[in-house]
Amino acid sequence: VANLAAGRVVQGGSTITEQLAKLMYGPNAPRTLGEKLREARLAAWLEQRYSKDEILSMYLNRAYFGHGAYGIQAAVETYFDVPLRALDASRAALLAGLLRAPAALDPFRDAAAARARRNEVVARMRDAGTITAAEAARASSAPLSLRTRPLQTNAHAPYFVEYVEDQVLSDPAFGATEQERQDALYRGGLTIRTTLDPRLQNAAEQAVSGVLGRAGDPDVALIAIDPHTGAVRAMIGGKDFARAPFNLAVQAKRQPGSAFKPFALAAAIEGGISPDKTYQSSETTLHFDAYSSWRVRNYDGAGGGMMSLRTATERSVNAVYARLVMDIGPDTVAGMAQRAGITSPIEPFPSIALGALGTGVSPLEMASAYGTFANDGVHMPPHGIAFAKDASGNVLSDERALRGTPAMDAGIAYEVTSVLQDVARYGTGANAWIGRPMADKTGTTDGHRDAWLVGYTPDLVTAVWVGYRIPRPMTNVHGISVVGASFPSTIWRRFMSRAEAGKEVRDFDVPAALMHVRVGGNGTCIAASDQPGMDESLPVSLVPSSPCPRPTQPAPSPSPSPAVPSPSPSATASPSPKPSASPKPSVSPR
Repeated sequence: VANLAAGRVVQGGSTITEQLAKLMYGPNAPRTLGEKLREARLAAWLEQRYSKDEILSMYLNRAYFGHGAYGIQAAVETYFDVPLRALDASRAALLAGLLRAPAALDPFRDAAAARARRNEVVARMRDAGTITAAEAARASSAPLSLRTRPLQTNAHAPYFVEYVEDQVLSDPAFGATEQERQDALYRGGLTIRTTLDPRLQNAAEQAVSGVLGRAGDPDVALIAIDPHTGAVRAMIGGKDFARAPFNLAVQAKRQPGSAFKPFALAAAIEGGISPDKTYQSSETTLHFDAYSSWRVRNYDGAGGGMMSLRTATERSVNAVYARLVMDIGPDTVAGMAQRAGITSPIEPFPSIALGALGTGVSPLEMASAYGTFANDGVHMPPHGIAFAKDASGNVLSDERALRGTPAMDAGIAYEVTSVLQDVARYGTGANAWIGRPMADKTGTTDGHRDAWLVGYTPDLVTAVWVGYRIPRPMTNVHGISVVGASFPSTIWRRFMSRAEAGKEVRDFDVPAALMHVRVGGNGTCIAASDQPGMDESLPVSLVPSSPCPRPTQPAPSPSPSPAVPSPSPSATASPSPKPSASPKPSVSPR
């Protein structure tokens, strides 16, 4: 505190160095023993490389002071209407005191608490010899001298800011080593233009606070991505960055539940299984060997009888997907999910089809992978940096140079989108409907610990997750049990309604990769123009491989021969056997 208020190092630098190391390594990092050891090594390296005044300067330029103000210059502009050089002991002490708890000590909301904390800092400055007793008395009795209201800074998305900083620190384009990247970020004069859309960020914040803004409500993560570029347009990583900086949108690994089913559907279509194929939908126990089995239940006991994959996706029927994964294999589903954009480790257990994973996935991964469906099967890497250059003008990063990775045939992606459009219009995702072409899928985990709505329009994909930071059941939130069709869908609908407002309404593009064929035999064969069938546009994997058979025609009967007199009255003639006609096979239209 004394260091910060004095503007130079007047006490031991170890505490400031440790705090800087924590900020540089990322306040979002999990507080494990390994992370703490890495921070300690970084702190030791900082003290060897930089002077104490340089360390303090780096800390002051990075620290968070509340109201979106990162760094001392932004803090002075946010709270006071004076230049940085005019910062006196009273104002410096106020800002130093904010660092411990910017939200709780916000002088605009609780002037008494902020004043008490300021005076505590002033007393420590006096005790450290930074100011005299007379100066301390004047500083303690001075008014807070705040602006009428806090200045709104550009750093109004702190979780996104940390996400961008983490990208710089992990990208070799900004330096060959971690040390060089840190130098570039904190001392190198970088110019960075981000992908964030302030209008969409504001819409996201209002959607979240308007639905789950009460004390004690679960946390919310929201992330919106342009599926055609991978650019992150909005990000909510939690409700209060100052109190809980761990980024739920990027770093939290949570169970996705039924929101993972589209990857199983895509894998099935790629393997030649049509969404119209039917499975038994009743709850069941699947046996793998003499020692292991899997009891599969449907949510609210839904299901019963034969059901198509399309309908099972609309209604989110687990038993159908459990039987499907036994057909195609869990490793096939895992491979499809990873190609689509899931980067977390996936263990290929059969429960993968229902979204029961060993590690879990982040909202960023889910939005990015669903974006592959919206982008004709091509996955674009998610990113927060649109353009960056160094102090010399050298371009270090340009999103226009990014290239996507083909994950699946465009026709398969379109077929998945077609099914998810039905989910959004008629199924479990209908509560998120915004009155324009869209596709979505809900997800709810056992015990109501996680609830999801992931969906997309042709131009924007958004994932919403609701849950507690420390997982626990959400069985009484505003009087209801939380499911994907409740609060996540409402938040998604409110956000996307504003995000899409004013845009031209357009449908999903039909990819050229689809084959236009006439199918018959209940979709099992290619029908000729004169045969019963239906004209359809299908991905290559679903196009039947053989033509529909034609009915076998009976052989013509031989013409009767003229009677020939018998050479002998005793001779007899046996009549020729009459050929039998095969029955005409029936061909049912699809």
